[in-house]
Amino acid sequence: MNGHAADTRASKINFTVLGTLLEVDDGDTLVMRGAGGGRFTIRLSDLDAPEIEHARNPYRERRSCRAAPRRAPGQSGGEAARAALAQRAPRKAAVRAECYTIDHYGRPVCHVFVAGVNLNLEQLRDGWGMLLSKRAWQRDPASSGAEQAARSARRGIWSAARAERPEQWRARCWCQGDCAARAR
Repeated sequence: MNGHAADTRASKINFTVLGTLLEVDDGDTLVMRGAGGGRFTIRLSDLDAPEIEHARNPYRERRSCRAAPRRAPGQSGGEAARAALAQRAPRKAAVRAECYTIDHYGRPVCHVFVAGVNLNLEQLRDGWGMLLSKRAWQRDPASSGAEQAARSARRGIWSAARAERPEQWRARCWCQGDCAARAR
C-alpha cells in the first residue's frame, strides 16, 4: 500500500447499497429501494446543492434562529439542480451507492452511480452544487476539479454574478428570515 492510497475515494468507502431509484428529493438527495427491500434516503457526498422550497422550515426549532420563517422558500437554482439530478437518475434506474458515513439526519452519505456515471461529479461539473466547506467532507479528489470546471465555464449556479453557498443562504434566509432574492 503506497502513501497515497488513503487519499483515494475508494479507500474511504464503508458500505455499499445496491438498488433501484425511487425519487429525487432535491439537487443533492435521492431515495432508493435497496436490493433487500429497505428504503434509503441518500445524501450525495462532497457537494451542497441550492435549496428547494419546503413547507416546514427545518431551522425553526433552533434557538439561534428566532427570525426563521415558518415556510422555507427555495434558493435560486434549487429546482434546476433537482431537475438536473432527476434527468441523470430516472425513476427505477439501477443505483449503486458507495457510502462513507451516516449524517445527523440518519441518511447515508454516498457517491451514487447510475449506469457507471458518478452523479456527484456530474452535479458539480454542471454547476448544480458547490463543494462542502469542510475539507474532511470531500471524499473524492476529482470533486475539486469538477467544481472548478463549472466555475470557469459559469455553468449552473456559477452563472450568477456572485454565487451564494447554500449553507450561507440557509443561515441568512431560513434562520435569519432574510430571504430577499439577491446575490451576495
